[in-house]
Amino acid sequence: LTDCDGHGTLVAGLIAGQPGPDGFSGVAPASRILSIRQTSARYAPSDPGEDPVLTRATLETRTLARAIVRAADMDARVITISAV
Repeated sequence: LTDCDGHGTLVAGLIAGQPGPDGFSGVAPASRILSIRQTSARYAPSDPGEDPVLTRATLETRTLARAIVRAADMDARVITISAV
């Protein structure tokens, strides 16, 4: 999994960053990170239909729901979601 804009990596560091020489550590350094990509241009439909905005919103809602269910199925206790 590649973090295309660095946001996920920064958030993961805030959550689970290990104590460093500068004194910084994440809020839960003993936690485990489970990364699930919810959307990607790579998996966008090639034919968005009559209303591309509606199609995109529908797909993003559906994939977000699937990502949340997947995380819960994998025993995630805390789920953080970043949307742009």
